[in-house]
Amino acid sequence: GKTAMRLSLEEAIAAHNAAPNAEKTLLVKYDYFNNYLENWHKACARKTQGGFFSSLFAKPKEVTFADWTLTHHLDAILAEVSLALLATLEEQWDVVRKWDKQTKYDALFLVATYLPKESSEYRMQLKAVNQKFFTAGQRFKSAFGNTLLGILSLGIAPLAAYASKRRAATIISEKTEVLGRNTADLAWALRKIPRKYIATQPLAKLDAESTDENQRHEHVGKLLRLLKKLHYCRVTVVMDKIDEPSAISGDAEKMIDFAKPLLNNKILQTSGINFKLLFPEQLIDPIRRADSAFHNQARLDKANMLHPFSWSGEHLYEILDERGQACRNPQADETNATPFRLQQLFDDDVTRDMVIAELGKLGIPRFATKFLFRCIGAASESIFEESLTEGQLPKVTAKVFYWTSSQFENEKRTYASDFKE
Repeated sequence: GKTAMRLSLEEAIAAHNAAPNAEKTLLVKYDYFNNYLENWHKACARKTQGGFFSSLFAKPKEVTFADWTLTHHLDAILAEVSLALLATLEEQWDVVRKWDKQTKYDALFLVATYLPKESSEYRMQLKAVNQKFFTAGQRFKSAFGNTLLGILSLGIAPLAAYASKRRAATIISEKTEVLGRNTADLAWALRKIPRKYIATQPLAKLDAESTDENQRHEHVGKLLRLLKKLHYCRVTVVMDKIDEPSAISGDAEKMIDFAKPLLNNKILQTSGINFKLLFPEQLIDPIRRADSAFHNQARLDKANMLHPFSWSGEHLYEILDERGQACRNPQADETNATPFRLQQLFDDDVTRDMVIAELGKLGIPRFATKFLFRCIGAASESIFEESLTEGQLPKVTAKVFYWTSSQFENEKRTYASDFKE
């Protein structure tokens, strides 16, 4: 059900953006977490190792998802948004060239900080962005000025600038744990940005906490302003597949600890960015039973939560009918003008209302598809070819339909019990 909803949402946003003069929405898929979680675990391990002797005799602190915070989520989301921002920049270089220097430095700093790419690709893309932002004449003027300053200061000014940006890169790398950014790469990227600009960024200051959410909210605001200049009025972040990362592997407690920090009213109500959080069913009860402090922070009464998220029998019937049409042999359509209809699979004793009523009990497309597959399989096993007259097609009889319904209901009940455990 969640996957079907996500795909429908993606299609609807794409169709909306394709309309002329539309207020475009940038879709960000926040559904692959393995890299972020691996980088986070490595950063936590480095912090808990201590010195040489402590690593030999002291037992390292165990890292749990209780240590995962909203800051980590926002860093990962900003990384995904920076990828989309980079792709959008490449589509609109003619617009970007006209930006003022402050806006260009904002974009360079955010992309340099959050772009989740490996070293070689990271440098190549940052170099391309810098070349598109500034003309050859502007780049030559900046390089000539830096060279002249270095000569006049006997090489002290370039060394001081490098040391300052190297220090800023180290601080940023340590704070953005989920990115695993190589400090040398980030220092190289920051060379393209004036030292005065970097000095104004809280994320590059040693005295600021790494878990300070205000820094990330500031960066979210900067990205939203940049995207508005690129004609995107809002960002929609779709979070899905939280049970799939190898560090979670479907563990309900880990999923809860991982997901709960993002249920924060301040970020969920931020203007210009929308969140669609597609959570498995087993997260609902623990979230509802959480303490008052969590509910005061999350304000789920404002979050438009849908539970249970289920499909009507009519909707599921239409979904199966469309899937049947998609699976039909195109050559058969050329020779047979009669379109496929789901009801053709069932005997006359099995009415359309009966099928819809049974599908309504199942609630989600996954169960509906399995049920239809079981009906077809049971019918194929129970019908002998010699019992069919010439040209007659095998169909799901009422006996097979009811037997499959009872068997599937028992299996679904067992599955639901295991699912909740």
